[in-house]
Amino acid sequence: SSGWSGVSVRSASVAGVWVNSAGQDGVLISTAGWDGVHVVGPVGGAYYGSGKKGAEDFLVLNTGEVRSKVGFSTPSGGFAQILPVDGVSSNYEAGDVVVMGGAGDMKVALSSEQSSPTVIGVYADSPGFIGGQAVSPSDSSTGIAVTMMGIVPVKVSAENGPIQAGDLLVTSSTPGHAMHSDNPLPGTILGKALEPLGKGTGVILVLLMLQ
Repeated sequence: SSGWSGVSVRSASVAGVWVNSAGQDGVLISTAGWDGVHVVGPVGGAYYGSGKKGAEDFLVLNTGEVRSKVGFSTPSGGFAQILPVDGVSSNYEAGDVVVMGGAGDMKVALSSEQSSPTVIGVYADSPGFIGGQAVSPSDSSTGIAVTMMGIVPVKVSAENGPIQAGDLLVTSSTPGHAMHSDNPLPGTILGKALEPLGKGTGVILVLLMLQ
């Protein structure tokens, strides 16, 4: 439309648009290259609301804020922060244990020494929540999602003996791997093993709890 509404729906007493579906999508938008739905409006209102007007259960404000009365659920575990890496991000794999780089520039690197006090988290390719991620896809960071809290798969090594569920884990000399420690020093603890590893290397679930 050059001057009026592209679509205008007016109703005095019933739903302006009512979509009722028994088994398929109520609304399905498929797009090859552009936004499926893009709402542009002045700051100060809501892009989307669900529930009673003025007492919504779910809101997306056009300031970018998202609100929910019951919280947010995701099948993925862990809270992560996008951080830049030493080298190329494609060289890192999910489950890698990472430490702070030595340059003081917020970059992370693969762990490679036992009981490092610079351990910072684990690279998880699908964490439940991500901080430090740009809103616009065109501004996406070239870093990786470093999980610092939650339950995630972690690469581990039995170089310091078999790992039992409940063991405290620290970094190992095997790059990107953690190992168990009987008496870990404060500041070196990555988390607690939730699964065992008898020998060699592998991937187990770990409760991340940096201490």
